[in-house]
Amino acid sequence: MLTTTSPHTELELPMDYRLGETRTEIRMTTPDQVRQAADALASQANYHINIFTQNLDPELYDTASFEGYIAQL
Repeated sequence: MLTTTSPHTELELPMDYRLGETRTEIRMTTPDQVRQAADALASQANYHINIFTQNLDPELYDTASFEGYIAQL
């Protein structure tokens, strides 16, 4: 398991979870878990990230970690 942690919650992703390849569903119940999943997936991006949303939630995407992954693209 790949585990991402924060001061509030812990989210475990399967170790072999690959962006765009793995079809396993992951149940998230808190905004913090969604943010961690966004970070985990953004860390795997190589060239670009497509985010499909009507509301780019700052709690999820306006974080230093997510911005760092975007800056590396």
